[in-house]
Parts: sequence; structure tokens; C-alpha cells
Amino acid sequence: MRDLISAGLLLVFIGIILMVASMIYEGFKRREVKVEGGGVVFIGPIPIVFGTNEKMVYVSIVIALMILIYILISMRL
Repeated sequence: MRDLISAGLLLVFIGIILMVASMIYEGFKRREVKVEGGGVVFIGPIPIVFGTNEKMVYVSIVIALMILIYILISMRL
């Protein structure tokens, strides 16, 4: 059991290092980048969806519906 916990922590640590390294690498490129984003916040069973443009809002709605369906299915089991 301890081996699995150690392996999991090691993978998380490696993932964090890779994310930081990629942010530093991309930061030195100095180019114009258009950033778009969106997200979902669940307050109880009600999703609140937001995004920077219409496409990201639709993607966030699809993700919210998938999460909501998963929660409903897992509650019945």
C-alpha cells in the first residue's frame, strides 16, 4: 500500500515539475497568444457556467452536463 502512495505522490510531483517547466519554456518564446477559457462551478446540483467567448461557454456546458450525468448515475448505484 505504501508503494502505491509513494508512486502516486511521485507522479503528482513529476506532473507539477513538468507544468512549471512548460510555463517557463513558453514564457521565453515571446509571441502573441490568444488565451481563451471557461469553467463550471457547481453550487449543489446547479451548474454555473462561464467563459471568455461563446465557444468556450458551449464546451463548458457539455462538460457540466457530463459531470451532472456521472453524478446522477453514481448516486443510483
